[in-house]
Amino acid sequence: YSSVADISALVFVDFAKWVKKRIPEDHHHLARWYEQLAVDQATKRNNLSSKLSHFNLEKTVTNK
Repeated sequence: YSSVADISALVFVDFAKWVKKRIPEDHHHLARWYEQLAVDQATKRNNLSSKLSHFNLEKTVTNK
C-alpha cells in the first residue's frame, strides 16, 4: 500500500511536470520509486473501474 507521504510526493512530482520540471537523470532511485508508484496507482484505478463496471452507473438522459 502507498503511504500518505508517497501519494503527496507523487502529486508533487506530477505537478512539477506542469512547470517543466522533471526528475533529474542522476536520481535513479527517485525515478524508480515514481514509476513503481505511478503504475501501482494506475492499477488500483483500473481495478476499481472494473469492479464498478458491473453496476449500471450510466446517467440516463431524458428529453423534455
